Amino acid sequence: MSSVSKDNFNNSLRFSLKTSMGKYSFDETDRQSWSTVQRKLECCGVDTPRDWSIIFPENLVPVSCCQNLPVELGALCRNLFDERIIYQKGCYNGLNNRVKTRLTIIMYVALAFGLFQVIGVVLACFYTYLLKNGQGSK
Repeated sequence: MSSVSKDNFNNSLRFSLKTSMGKYSFDETDRQSWSTVQRKLECCGVDTPRDWSIIFPENLVPVSCCQNLPVELGALCRNLFDERIIYQKGCYNGLNNRVKTRLTIIMYVALAFGLFQVIGVVLACFYTYLLKNGQGSK
């Protein structure tokens, strides 16, 4: 069951990234999101920089894929095969790993909170037992 959910999540994440990439040219929110993700994760495209060839012809990629950002506003980088110019890893794996890490932390916090509640219930029952048997505070 969890394997199916994991596969569904992975497929949904990849699909969402590719859909967002398709909106890059005309949606400011998607453009800003890609810029932020690519700069922070030092990545380019979903799986590789070649993913951008659907949007930009002639081996061009968004400026956020450039290792050294050009000064010009709205510039694009060329030569997506040179790892000295363009980040070569895709953003999917980095995003997927970040989500997994965050979900693991949330899971442990929820588990600790649940355990804390169980301990509270056990202590309350024990205290009630002591009061009923006359061994409580006098």
